[in-house]
Amino acid sequence: MLKRGAFKNDNDFFAWFNQTGLEAEKRDITISLLNSQHEPTIVWKIRSAWPVVCKYSKLDAMKSKILIETLELTHEGFTVERLEE
Repeated sequence: MLKRGAFKNDNDFFAWFNQTGLEAEKRDITISLLNSQHEPTIVWKIRSAWPVVCKYSKLDAMKSKILIETLELTHEGFTVERLEE
């Protein structure tokens, strides 16, 4: 399960998630944990992934909070690389 703040004009994911048909296209995905200099420190390489659940945090017009997007993926395997600093 992945979580992040939602961004304006970030439509690539939505196009993938909203594909017509019974199955979304499987994609290889790379997820990187960045340090304060925006350099990767840990990298997850996910093979043949597809989205199965997409949820958003509750909206409250009385509060100014970031909208959090939660994505759950199914995959056919992954590797993890810890990069040296």
